[in-house]
Amino acid sequence: MEKNFETKKQGECNPKAANLDLGSSGQEDADIEKVEEAVASSCQTNAGRERGDEPELEPKAAKEKAEQGAAALHSNLELDQGDTYNDLAAKSVACETDDVPPSADGPSKTDAVNGKSHLVQTWREGLETSMHPATTEIQSDDEIMGAKPEPLPLTELYPQAALQQQSTPGAFAVGGPPLSGVGQEQLRSRQARPEVGPQQRPSMDSQSPRPTTGVTAPQGLESVLSVANPVDEASSHPELLPQAQALDLEGRNRHETQQTEQQRKHIIVGACLFVLLVISAVSVTVMVSQKEDSNYKGTLSAPMTMLRGTTGSPSQAPSSVTGGAHHLVSLLPEGTQLALEDTNSPQSQAYYWLMGDRNLPFLTDDRIKQRFTLAAIYFATNGDDWTDNTNWLRYNVHECEWYNQPSFGLKHVLAQLYPDYLVGFHEVTPAICNDDGIYHHLWLDQNHLVGSLPHELYLLTSLQTFSAVFNELEGGISSQIGLLTNLEGMDLAFSFQKAGTIPSEIGMATSLRVLGLVSNGLEGSIPSELWLLTKLEGFLGLSQNPQLEGILPTEIGQFSNLKVLNLEDCGLRGTLPSELGQMDSLEWLFVPRNGINGTIPTELGLLHQNLSVLSLLENNLTGSLPSQLGELTSSTAVSVHNNQLTGTLPSEFGKLTSLTLGLTFHSNQLTGTLPTELSSILSLQNLQFQNNRFIGQIPSEFGLLTSLSWLEMANNSLSGIVPQELSALQQSIHTLTLQDNPLLSGSLPDSLCQTNGTCTSNILFQCEGSYGLSFDCTDILCGCGCDCGTIGANSTQ
Repeated sequence: MEKNFETKKQGECNPKAANLDLGSSGQEDADIEKVEEAVASSCQTNAGRERGDEPELEPKAAKEKAEQGAAALHSNLELDQGDTYNDLAAKSVACETDDVPPSADGPSKTDAVNGKSHLVQTWREGLETSMHPATTEIQSDDEIMGAKPEPLPLTELYPQAALQQQSTPGAFAVGGPPLSGVGQEQLRSRQARPEVGPQQRPSMDSQSPRPTTGVTAPQGLESVLSVANPVDEASSHPELLPQAQALDLEGRNRHETQQTEQQRKHIIVGACLFVLLVISAVSVTVMVSQKEDSNYKGTLSAPMTMLRGTTGSPSQAPSSVTGGAHHLVSLLPEGTQLALEDTNSPQSQAYYWLMGDRNLPFLTDDRIKQRFTLAAIYFATNGDDWTDNTNWLRYNVHECEWYNQPSFGLKHVLAQLYPDYLVGFHEVTPAICNDDGIYHHLWLDQNHLVGSLPHELYLLTSLQTFSAVFNELEGGISSQIGLLTNLEGMDLAFSFQKAGTIPSEIGMATSLRVLGLVSNGLEGSIPSELWLLTKLEGFLGLSQNPQLEGILPTEIGQFSNLKVLNLEDCGLRGTLPSELGQMDSLEWLFVPRNGINGTIPTELGLLHQNLSVLSLLENNLTGSLPSQLGELTSSTAVSVHNNQLTGTLPSEFGKLTSLTLGLTFHSNQLTGTLPTELSSILSLQNLQFQNNRFIGQIPSEFGLLTSLSWLEMANNSLSGIVPQELSALQQSIHTLTLQDNPLLSGSLPDSLCQTNGTCTSNILFQCEGSYGLSFDCTDILCGCGCDCGTIGANSTQ
């Protein structure tokens, strides 16, 4: 059912103000005609009044006409539900219907009744107004029936649309208050209706009547309506009008496909990133658990600038240093705080490493200093390149479990402390820490330490032993060695190229029982304070430091518990003090290759209970060999060669039945005959007395020395026939020298022509020189390829 309503300009009268199409029934047509007649009559009357040719109706007449129109409307209350009186009423007088939701087929009768009632009420209000000329001018029927009440300006209803209404021609949406519950339901009902296909849509050309929806906007839907501004084609700017865009279905589908593909790629990339994130998190966790502890290889971010007070505690620290760092620095001596200013110093590296330890707040002060010191040692000696740095600088590993190697250099002292130290197949070593986790032993022997030992080493005041033999260190021993008052053993043999001087403060380390400084390029005087270390009992080694200077003081006799005194080639001068005889625990007296002069003290014979090795070779000793040396019945080696000794060889040397390694007294000025008592030393391997002035015959008893490897008698004044008993030495002898004894005669035993022995090497006598049989082939001495009577020949087999 169609309806069309056009509003005329003010002042016009249109008897057909409403083009009504309410159906085809006769009754409905008759009712509509009555309404139209009433409206037309009212319009004509009002038009006549405006022209002045029609008298104004009396109020009573106007009221009657209005009531007639209302009666005509009321007579149609029985119309079908599909009829649209509501539309007619709404558009005729611009009033809203009651908020009653329409049915699916259109407005109901109730809608029409409410609309007509509202229309009648509006007419009545208009008549009442027209009947009171005192307040307002009587309105015409056209004004009552055809004219809309003036609506509120759009800018008052919707202020946000003011600017758009003023400046933009055409239609635009107006936002409004939220829909009421009923309005929302009507909107959803419309949205749910099926879309009409193009073939079902009414034509929109000029020849076809304009289709209408047949539905009046219900109350509450104002917020979703659009407002249209008039378009003045003459004055408007078309370029400012909104332009419709053609719908590109193919492009839209392509865009949607691209979006889908892009979303899929994003999902794949996101999943990959997530997997990588998980892998990274796991890797970081593993690295933190290992290298959190890990070998710290970090770099320093900024230099530390610190102001130090006289007490050694920092008066100011960098802003990046936390309270824990303040405490750490306060534990360090002033020299260390100064080193912290250099970010490349081992101390700074150790500081930053330790500040990364999450366990730092829970550590005792002793353990804080301990970890700092060990880290400083690590960085100062290139710990990354150590032969073995297992567990070092791992935060989650206690420092007592960091790599430490048992020290062979400290065996002497540690064997006293721990009887099973390095004994047996399963070598037993003590724990390196005490029950409180504090270091007692630090052993880094032969571990490729390169660099300098930092002064912080001496912060480990609980250390009992420290060993770092066979490394490539620089610098030397710090004067802070005196801080290690608990130190019992220190061995740095073969570790320094040039270690400088021995600090006098070493005398403050009064607990020392072992001190090994062999072959370290030491120079200067041996401090007298060294001889105050009366607790030394294991080992004192200063050998192979030829740039040292000093003497053996009489105080050395106080080392009554010392077992090994190794002073080889260390620049000693002066004489051997007789107080050496008081060192009754001494096992090794090793003082070769020095500048010692004077005589050999007879008191050395007092060391007979324990002395195993006596080596006084290559000095400037004079005088005779004391017969008291024959009392050294526990000795395995006695070496006094290369001196200026005179006199005879005491027969008491025959008592040295424990000698195995050797009896050497060659290269002196000894005279007399060879004592036959030497044949009692049955285990002797090396007997050398060449380059002396011995006379007489070779004792035939020497044939009993079947353990001999070396028998050297060259360059003496021996005479007589070479004893045939020497043939018993065939199986053991390696070197036999008889040359430069012009008075020897006879024929050498054939069994000696081919020596079968092997060179026995030991720490005292190396296999060097000519091996085999060596003698002068003369007209009186022959054999082994030398024909008797051949004069001047020298034969070496």
